[in-house]
Amino acid sequence: MLSNDTCEKLKGMGLEAFLKGLREQQQVSTYADMPFEERLAMLIDFVYQDKHATKLKRLINQAKFRFKDADSNSIVYVNRQLDQNQILSLLTCQFLETYTNIIITGFTGSGKTYLGCVIGKAVCRHGKSVLYMRLADLLEKMAIAGETIGGKLKLLKRLSRYNLLIIDEWASRTVRPDEAHFLFDLVEQRYGNSSMLLCTQHPIKEWHNLLGGDANADSIMDRLVQNAIHVYTGETNMRNILSPYPLHPEENH
Repeated sequence: MLSNDTCEKLKGMGLEAFLKGLREQQQVSTYADMPFEERLAMLIDFVYQDKHATKLKRLINQAKFRFKDADSNSIVYVNRQLDQNQILSLLTCQFLETYTNIIITGFTGSGKTYLGCVIGKAVCRHGKSVLYMRLADLLEKMAIAGETIGGKLKLLKRLSRYNLLIIDEWASRTVRPDEAHFLFDLVEQRYGNSSMLLCTQHPIKEWHNLLGGDANADSIMDRLVQNAIHVYTGETNMRNILSPYPLHPEENH
């Protein structure tokens, strides 16, 4: 048994997981007959897994996903315009290595946000940082930041740190010139450095006008669309299918 002094030293060095694993080993008699190296290796594996689980939990909490329980195993592919091979490829997160963007389009209720959260959680499992935001919330933060000197710049720098930035309800309304300029600065800072994932029910051909229809819109479109993987979730209303009280077709509008 370890002395209290030794236990306190382990805690002082931030090795609580090591101490926890060691105590679990001490409660199982079979560990006592194992060679020291084998027992140490198992203890290190325990500490590694514990540390990974703690980091994953922190990354998921930090991401502020709309659907924290989003799970790739829950994605429905049957009778749906969703490319399973494409989704499985995205879940490897290789798109991060080339700073490729992802654009998810589809009808209302077709599962765009859920799919975005599934991909975002996969990025977290790779130890990378993610932030989920609705466009309306992003623009509100921009407005608040603009009330202080240098506030917008600080916000842009913070948003540029995430490996993946998810913006939901993208192009949900026509933006003002100052908002378009802010979005251009955001996209410009992330271009060639990190990836963005956009969820929207508006086809890409409609974006230019919704982004102001000017030079800022041109620049935003060029940086977002040219280097992007396009995912179409189709027309099926998944909320209606998965609801315990589904609407009749004539009510679903």
